[in-house]
Amino acid sequence: MTHIETCLDTLRHLITAGDPNGISLAEKAIEEYWAATPQRARKSGLLYIQQILHDRRNTLSRESRDFADTVDACFERKLGGPVSLLREEARRPGQLTSIRETVRFTCASCGTQYEATREQRPVQLSGRFDCEECGRPLCIWTGYYELVEWHAVRPRQT
Repeated sequence: MTHIETCLDTLRHLITAGDPNGISLAEKAIEEYWAATPQRARKSGLLYIQQILHDRRNTLSRESRDFADTVDACFERKLGGPVSLLREEARRPGQLTSIRETVRFTCASCGTQYEATREQRPVQLSGRFDCEECGRPLCIWTGYYELVEWHAVRPRQT
């Protein structure tokens, strides 16, 4: 398993259990992913994990949703500020808000950096964006948002 898969698998199990005593294990999984991942791919990887976890939110018990909120706070601390615009939408699915956020991604294969705008939507959408330099998947998403206005901010370094 890759580091991102290991972290995601651990967090899924802990969130499903919803045991507040498991938060230290969640923090450890996030820290281990962070330490084992190249710097240029850390943030986009955590955003990817966060998006997948948000997609399961409506199927969780109350205890599991509370635990997921705590994990979300861990992501926000690690990423240096609020990155979760989906928390409010997950509590009120179907309500359209005008929240827009600029997000950054780095291709783990070639290092090309991108920016996109994440906009909330009233319905669940899916999408994918591939790196323009190497063609590998950069971001795959499903949720009450859409990633639009993709553009490279810094070409890969040769």
